[in-house]
Parts: sequence; C-alpha cells; structure tokens
Amino acid sequence: MCPMRLCLPRLGALAFAFVGQLKAQASNEVMWCEVPGANATAVAVLWQHGLDDDEPSQVGACRVLAECRLDRARRAVPAITASGLQVCADAVTVFASGAASARLQLAAFLAALLDDTLSMQDEELSLSIARAALAADDAEFLYPGPVLQTRLRLRLCRGTSAARPVAGSAPAMAALTPGQVRELLLVPVAVRLGVLGAIPPELRRAVEGLPARAVHARKPERAVDAVVAVGNAIEYETHDRVDSPFVAVGFRAPSGDQLPAFALAIEVARARTRRLPMRAGQAMGRAPVVGWSWLHGDPVVVFCRRGADFVQLRPGERVEADIAAERDATVAELESILQNLRREPPTARELADALSALQLELALQPLSPDRQSALAANAAVLPWRLQVLLLGARRGIDKTALASATPAAVHASLASVLDPAGACWHGLMPVPRSDVGWIRR
Repeated sequence: MCPMRLCLPRLGALAFAFVGQLKAQASNEVMWCEVPGANATAVAVLWQHGLDDDEPSQVGACRVLAECRLDRARRAVPAITASGLQVCADAVTVFASGAASARLQLAAFLAALLDDTLSMQDEELSLSIARAALAADDAEFLYPGPVLQTRLRLRLCRGTSAARPVAGSAPAMAALTPGQVRELLLVPVAVRLGVLGAIPPELRRAVEGLPARAVHARKPERAVDAVVAVGNAIEYETHDRVDSPFVAVGFRAPSGDQLPAFALAIEVARARTRRLPMRAGQAMGRAPVVGWSWLHGDPVVVFCRRGADFVQLRPGERVEADIAAERDATVAELESILQNLRREPPTARELADALSALQLELALQPLSPDRQSALAANAAVLPWRLQVLLLGARRGIDKTALASATPAAVHASLASVLDPAGACWHGLMPVPRSDVGWIRR
C-alpha cells in the first residue's frame, strides 16, 4: 500500500484532535477565497505582530518565532513541500500550498503552525534562531539595497520603533536562548487565517474549528513624527561587495489617509524610472530604483541608483573617468529623477496606468475569466495572492480611496514627501582599484 495513504488517517487525526482539544477558544476569523476550477490550495496564518512590535532588545524575535513555527509544521507534515514565510513591520505570515487532494495534510499543517505547545528540541530551536539571524545579517551587511535601506531608516526614523535594520537585529536574534523562544511562543498574539484556491468541504470544516484569537479592531496607527531637516551631505562608506557606486536617497513616507494618493504617486515614479538604462548589478544587489511597499508598512521611501559598469584598463591606459566622477554622475541621475517627479504632475494616462497596476498588484481587481483560469492553473501564484489579500486587509487598503485620488492630490503627495529639506543621502563605494575606470557620462 502507498505510504501516503497510510499517513492520511494519522494526519487527519492530528488536525481534528487538535480542533477538539481547543474548541473552547475563540472561533477563527478566516478569509475564504475560492477559485473555481483550481486544482490546488494555499493556506496561510497571519500573526498580528511584526518587527516594530518586538521589544527593543529583541528586534527580530518575531522572525525567529516564525522560523520555529514553520520548521515545526514542516516536521509534523513533511508531505507539504511548498511553504515559506514573510515578515513585515506589524505582521508575520507563514504559508503553505498543495494539491486540492492534500486537504488533510494542509489542515494538519495549519494545526501544527498554531499549536505553540508542541515540543521542540533545543537543537531545533537553535537552528531556527541561527537561520533568522543569518537572514538579518545578510540584509544589514551583504546586499547593497537592504544595507542602504537600513542606513537611511536609522537616520530618518531615529527615536521610533522603525529605526532598526530592515530585517531585524542579527545580534539580538542570535542572543536568544531556546528557553526564551519557548516563552515568547506562548505569548498570545491575534491571528487571522486565509485559504485560497480549491476549498473541499472537509478542509473548510477543519479550518473553521482551528483555534485563533480573532481581533476585529485594528491597532491604532502609530504617530508619525514631523519630518525634520537632516543633513543633505551624502554619507559614504566602503563596501567590499560592490564594484560600482551605489547611491540612495530616502524620505519619510506619509501615513493614514494620505497613503492611497502616495501609493499611486510611487507607481507613477516606478513607471517613469523604467525608462532609465537597466543595470543588472542593481537588481542583483536587491536595490530597486524606487523602494517602498504599502503592504509591508514601509516608513521610508528609498530612491536608489547603481553606477555604470566599470571598464577594465589595459596596462598604461589612461582613465577617462575615475570612481569619483562615476559617483557624481550617479548622484546627478538621482537628482534628475527627483526633480522630474517634483515638477511634472502625473498625466491622466499615467494615473490610469498606475491605478490599474496597483489594483492588480494589491488584488483589488475582480478577476477576468482569463485571469481566473490562469490563477486556477498556476498553483505557484496562490500563496502570493493569499498573502497580498491578508496583508491588504491588515493595512485597510481600500480600492475606493485609490480610485478617487485626483492627479493634483497624487502630485501634491509626492511633492510634499520629496521636500529636499527631508532628504537623507547615503552611498556605498567599492574598494579602490587601479586597474578599472569608467566611461565619462
């Protein structure tokens, strides 16, 4: 007999026994999203606690807890092979997906994610701690994009919970002990579940019975400090992982009811910067030209540009432009981008394109028959869409507010945020070399 068929009763028993054990707890708030014709299902749990909610001495602990829960669920249900996690400012999501026929395994996976009383060995907890700390260390010191985002956050958001490395503090995570992690796992946190794709009746019944502390009231918006003038002089540092200058400028993003217009403005900015020459090194450095996410609750918008590729010099060949000239040209590119955005209001066509792109990105558009068929046939897309829906609901993202934003409001939002007085600059410079140069531009 197939080993999987032997496992199914045990997996089902795990899910349903767990439901019965905790029926007295609050019922779930579940987001159900059935996709007609789908042959796969994605499930996710969103914990309403993110990096900004961690204690200052433990920034990144929420990532460690997510790693532990994911590892625990993977061990409990090894048949589920597609899973992962995402950590944001005030939320963490863990997801999994599988064939529609894997309904018992998916229910058991959710049960294991939610049951923080399940035992884990010290070695398993230590591995999760190390994995989370390594990811945070990579973000703070290895990849140019997150490195620049971190430097700008620390300067622009000082005195707030957002003044932290973008992925949390690696030393703070590494300092956690297995005992501390066990204690943190038992701290109550409100959660929300999501299911997208094919939803067999057995899966619906199992998920509806799973324990979750449903909290319908959203947390109050954090107060945003007034933007204060920061030094406009660019701070440079040498980074041994770059071979051409990386320069970034950051600004404090707005909050509250200003966000819809600002989100459209950022989409217009992204469209305009697509005309720039593409530089593969910038993408490899995880450094988008325009970096900001409404879904993730980013407090800072970052404009970044990598310099052009260097030219290998032959012995005795003269330098046409040195690294300083390339650095200055890169700064000038960014200044030109900002001036364009400040001066040129979005056209009606730009605004319409931005609205369409955002509605698609944020899963606000009703799916056309063709797109619904494509979604039903592409199991790999389901977890992404489900996380967008959960985070969008967490943010209170509303398509009505987006659609009602005028070109004047969009331009005013961007012009206000990009006030030169609130700009914060930072650059990464390669280790000096005598055998390379740049083409003057």
